[in-house]
Amino acid sequence: MGGWFSNKARQHGPSSSVQETAPPAKNLLDHGFDALAFLPLLTLAAIVAVQTWFTLDTRALWFSDEIRYANVYEHVVSAGKWIVLYLNGVPYPDKPPVYFWLLAALHPLVGEASPKLFMLGAAVSGLLFVWATYLLARVTGEDKKTSLAAGLVLLTTFFTVGMMHYSRMDLLFATFITLSHLCLLKGWQKESAFGWIVAGFALAGIATLTKGPLGLAFPILSTVLFTLWRLRFKRLMGWDVAIGFGVMVSVCLAWVAAAYFTEDPDYLRNIFQQQIVKRATDTWHHGQPWWFYFGAFAGIMTPWTFLLITVPWERLFGLQFYKNLWATRQPERMGTAYLWITLLSGFALLSAVSIKLPVYLMPLLPPMAILIARGLIRLTPGRCRLMFRLFALLFAGIAGGLIYVQFFNNPFHADIGGWQYLAAIAALCAAILWMVAPRRAEGGLVLLTALVTAFILPLGIITAPSLDGIMSPKAQAVVMRSYIQNGFAPASYRIYSGTYTYYAKTNIFETNEWAELDDFVATHPDAVIAMRKKHWEEWPAKPGDMEIVHRQMLVDPKPDNEYLLAVRRSTPELAAPPDSAEGTGNTGGAEGTGNADNAEGTGNTDGTASTDNTDNTDNMVNMDSTDSRASTDNATSAESTGKADMGDAAEPTATQDAPMTETTPPAAE
Repeated sequence: MGGWFSNKARQHGPSSSVQETAPPAKNLLDHGFDALAFLPLLTLAAIVAVQTWFTLDTRALWFSDEIRYANVYEHVVSAGKWIVLYLNGVPYPDKPPVYFWLLAALHPLVGEASPKLFMLGAAVSGLLFVWATYLLARVTGEDKKTSLAAGLVLLTTFFTVGMMHYSRMDLLFATFITLSHLCLLKGWQKESAFGWIVAGFALAGIATLTKGPLGLAFPILSTVLFTLWRLRFKRLMGWDVAIGFGVMVSVCLAWVAAAYFTEDPDYLRNIFQQQIVKRATDTWHHGQPWWFYFGAFAGIMTPWTFLLITVPWERLFGLQFYKNLWATRQPERMGTAYLWITLLSGFALLSAVSIKLPVYLMPLLPPMAILIARGLIRLTPGRCRLMFRLFALLFAGIAGGLIYVQFFNNPFHADIGGWQYLAAIAALCAAILWMVAPRRAEGGLVLLTALVTAFILPLGIITAPSLDGIMSPKAQAVVMRSYIQNGFAPASYRIYSGTYTYYAKTNIFETNEWAELDDFVATHPDAVIAMRKKHWEEWPAKPGDMEIVHRQMLVDPKPDNEYLLAVRRSTPELAAPPDSAEGTGNTGGAEGTGNADNAEGTGNTDGTASTDNTDNTDNMVNMDSTDSRASTDNATSAESTGKADMGDAAEPTATQDAPMTETTPPAAE
């Protein structure tokens, strides 16, 4: 543990069963690490490419973030909503726009707003995140090897690798925060550093426009506490700090001003009152106790949580530990102080905020990875060997867990594709780690990176796509789209806004009120409506001629959470319901032909094969909200009222109003 507070070479404590007095000779893996450290940024890029490239276009977009962010992006490129984001035809105040600008920059590489584009955005964000971590390690005083080790720690952390395969803005958000820390720390090393300080504050502003005000809260809090620790509070009074702070505020206010002139003032009022203040002080969902992140942090740092078992905790009771801690106030140790202050203050800040989710810890992973890398490089051979054997037990547990889930307790109620390959690979990883049990962390990192990558590839190529039927609404949206193409008016009741819009290729009338739904059905003799089974059974004025044509379990396999698609038709000949005997992609019932993996001809209710590709945004129908018959000014959506965060909430409540944007269906084919 002492190595985490000093920059000294590998240290060794007293002899014991897990400690040795001399480092072992380097083996082939260790020499491989040394070779990779010559071009560390290229090494990290190559690993990210291998982990993500083959999985960019293997599955559908999943509920709920991916599917909604895809529709938000469609509004950006198709309706020109570059400043104020739109979802399902109405303003979407939950998120700022910077992440979607990144997707727009990557768009020419893919050519369409397909799942491949959104997965590419996640992969590029992951690469930038790992690179930023490496650069921060260098600025804190670490050499190339330790900095590379920090990057490899992230690329072997299951949570980080998983986030590189899921379309969200958190990795990009954490990247800008990390770069802000980097620039500010570089600036604090001098009495005046205009360029670094201004860049640091500007990046904090950009981070804020990526996900929210935590983007500036993390760097500012670290800055204030860091200067207090070093007893140099007057440094904050410098002219470069004043200008930098002004630039940060200007970046944020520029977007606020643009949003003010673009949208109604109520939009900004909703952002500040509901999305910021309400979430921070008294959130309406995802509220957790203050100690929530202690368990969450241990979970998202897997497998490196096992390092805690091998740390020499006895040094906490030695005088040298506290001497090293006090020495971090000195200029040559300021990097270490900044890392610890950033980690601990950020953890305290998140714990104080009302809303809590594991993904909010992403900005704390870079300093944690650097501190882990520092401890690893200085780990004694015996402790290093113990740690990698603990990793072996973890992989053995994963192999056993996969077998148990497949045969005894499958929470997905669906076949897990490739589970046998994953179980075999996990068992092989366990055997290799146990037998090799590296005695030096450098070679062990190379080995672990290779094993994690070998496990991730079949997970992304085979297993994840097999879960589309339970994780993606594509199957049901494709069926809905086939009815829309035959003249049916689409609607949904108490379902997340934007759940069907991307794959249905049109805005959907959404409501949480029975009266509004009844009025919609009364005014549209040919209607296709989505709702959950429990609401279908509770519908007070359900028309007798409504018939269920598709069923799907989505994420939560509870029976009453089954998603239903029902139609009401003016004439039986208008469109035949899907053939129950031919149902594909139907996870929950007899009806349905919507295959989530086949964009051509699936879910076509009139028996003819559709030639439209559901992933092609050129076929979008009425994506601009101006084509909606229902005025968005009268739509009190969950986004516009702030009663629900559709990006993070698990289930809308009865008081949440969904966007009521209705589109004119195309003529029947």
